[in-house]
Amino acid sequence: MSNKNFIVLWAVYGTKDRSTDVSKKVQGFVEKHFLKYMQHPFDVPPPDFKVHNDMLGDPDPGHSKHFAMSYNYNGMNMYRACAEGETLDLSQCNNIYIEGAIYGAKKGGFDVTQKVRQMVDQVGETKIRASNHNFGDPAPGNGKHLGIVYRVGNKTFHRACKEGQTLQLS
Repeated sequence: MSNKNFIVLWAVYGTKDRSTDVSKKVQGFVEKHFLKYMQHPFDVPPPDFKVHNDMLGDPDPGHSKHFAMSYNYNGMNMYRACAEGETLDLSQCNNIYIEGAIYGAKKGGFDVTQKVRQMVDQVGETKIRASNHNFGDPAPGNGKHLGIVYRVGNKTFHRACKEGQTLQLS
């Protein structure tokens, strides 16, 4: 059974000297445990994804290991990393994805979507200042405005402000 809403792109576990690809093991965990939670989030507690040798193998015995993964959740790329023994909460897929951004005035504007994407931290709160310094000046001598549409998980948000103000995306 494959879960097209949660696809592990790659996952690695190990040390600087010895690491191994654990993508299939992590995808197997997701398909076995995480799907139940996603189908019934109020009835089933989110599964603990504890990073340890019993689950992922031991590529470098006697040494502390590290874990990192890249995955796609509902069309958005996500990233997680931790140390051996730590627990990841995969139910918190709250990365910010910028759908679109415009900076401009009545006389013209710029599509600044890519620039805003580069500015976004991808995790947690992010402040974006509406300024010519950040986005260039599409209409010299005119007051500008910034509008951003973004997603966090499956929820879409709309924010707008005037030049000189700061939008907080969270």
